[in-house]
Amino acid sequence: MASFDVTVVIASYNFSYPKMMGTLKSVLKQRNVDIEIIIADDGSQDADYTEVERYIHEIGFESFFLIRNKENQGTVKNLISGLKRVRGKYVYMTSPGDMLFDDMVLHDFYEYAEENKAKVLFGDAVYYNNDDGLEIYGDKSAPVRPYCFGADKTIKAQKIGFFFGGYILGAAFFRETETAKKYFGIIENCCKFVEDNTSTAFMLADGIKVEYYPRNMIWYEYGGGVSTSKENKWKAILENDFRESFRLLKERCPYDRIIDAAFEKNVNGKGKLGSILKHPLVMFGAFRYKLSGKRRVEYTDSDAARLKKLLRR
Repeated sequence: MASFDVTVVIASYNFSYPKMMGTLKSVLKQRNVDIEIIIADDGSQDADYTEVERYIHEIGFESFFLIRNKENQGTVKNLISGLKRVRGKYVYMTSPGDMLFDDMVLHDFYEYAEENKAKVLFGDAVYYNNDDGLEIYGDKSAPVRPYCFGADKTIKAQKIGFFFGGYILGAAFFRETETAKKYFGIIENCCKFVEDNTSTAFMLADGIKVEYYPRNMIWYEYGGGVSTSKENKWKAILENDFRESFRLLKERCPYDRIIDAAFEKNVNGKGKLGSILKHPLVMFGAFRYKLSGKRRVEYTDSDAARLKKLLRR
C-alpha cells in the first residue's frame, strides 16, 4: 500500500540554489494531495543543501528525503536511486528550474490517473527562459501534435505518433510508480542520460498506452538543461542513448513493424525512403500524423505573474 498519493523526485547535479528553490516552492504549494519530496543528487562536487534543508524544516514539511550519491552516474541511475525510495503511488520527476504550473497540478493529475486507470500520462508545458529577462514561448511544445495520445486512440496509433515525431517532454510525465520502476530498470544499462522517451518507448512496445491530459502542467526552463543544449558533445551523447535503446527495443520486439520502421529510419540510416519501401502502411500512418494540426499552449497574465514570483530570489 502506497504511503503517499504522489512522490516528487528532483534530480539534481551542481544545482543553482534559486532554481532549486523555485522548483521546491512550486511543489510545496500543491493542494489537496498527499506528497513526499525526494532530492537525488548525482555526485555533485560542491553542492551545499544546508539552506534547502533549513527552509524545508522551517515550514514544517516532514516528508522529505535527500539522497547524495557519491559518484556522478548520469541521469538514469540518479533517478533510479530516487525511485528506490519512492513511497507514492505515482511519481513525478523533475529538475531545478522546472516548476509546476499552479497549485493544483499534482491533485489534478492524480485524480485523472485514478479515474482513467492511466499508468503513464503527460500534460502541457509552457516554455520560458530567464537568463536575460523573462521570456515565455507560447509557440513551443513537445509533442506539437499530442492528439494521437488521446485516451480514445489505439496503441498502434500512439506508437506511430510517438516513433515518428511525437517526442514528449520528459518533465511533463506523470507515472504510476511501479511502472516507472520497471521500465527504468529496462533502460538502466543502455541509457545514461535519456530516461524519458526511451523508457516510454518500451512501455508502448509492451502495449501500455500513454495518455495526454490537456492541462498546463509545468513551467519548463528552455535552454538550460542537457536536453536543450546546443553543444555537440551533449548532442552525440543523447543520440547514442537513443540508438542503444532502439537496438535493445528491436532485439525485444523483432516482429513489430512500427518499431522496425523506426529502427530502419533512425539506426540503420536508411531514412524515410528505406522505411517507406519496407513498411509503406506504417509510414502512411506517420505521414497522416504529420498532417494533423500543431498547437500553441495558452497562459494568462496572472499565470506569468505567478511564474515571476517563483523566480524571485
